[in-house]
Amino acid sequence: MLLSNRVQVVNSQRRHSVNKDQVSLMADKIVLGVLANLQEKPCKWLSRKALKNIEEHGHFSLALVSDTKIRKLNKMWRQKDYATDVLSFPIELAYDANDPANAEGSEWIVGEIIISMDKCLEQARNYGHSQDRELAFLIAHSVLHILGFDHETKPEEKDMFSRQKSVLDRLGYKR
Repeated sequence: MLLSNRVQVVNSQRRHSVNKDQVSLMADKIVLGVLANLQEKPCKWLSRKALKNIEEHGHFSLALVSDTKIRKLNKMWRQKDYATDVLSFPIELAYDANDPANAEGSEWIVGEIIISMDKCLEQARNYGHSQDRELAFLIAHSVLHILGFDHETKPEEKDMFSRQKSVLDRLGYKR
């Protein structure tokens, strides 16, 4: 079930032209693609009920920023003084339907994604594909991180990257 605006987009950079509605639609499709992938090929830490709750009530925040801004955030949150392509922050993965604060139909933010549009365009040029493909990759990568995936070990990397590729290929964002 596609509910509109699963991903709220804020464009905080001015250097590159961005159609927020198109980015929001792309991101919505990617989130639903990741959730569908997890329904088909479950992971150990997310139940089907948790995935359904994320699909029905979860939102993601996506901020498009400059290299200058992401460098400051990367230094503040990760103590790394350089511009990176994307930062992902899980906020609230679980939705407790029994919590009185979570009334029927209430929404919550699952995580925040921050993407440097400068890096996005640079990487698209370097990899020889479109800006849309690179942006889709960064969003899919971040959603998986927010949902608990990582690529610190070879098995983790294989699982995460195969999920990314599957979602992006299904949506037509092929390399």
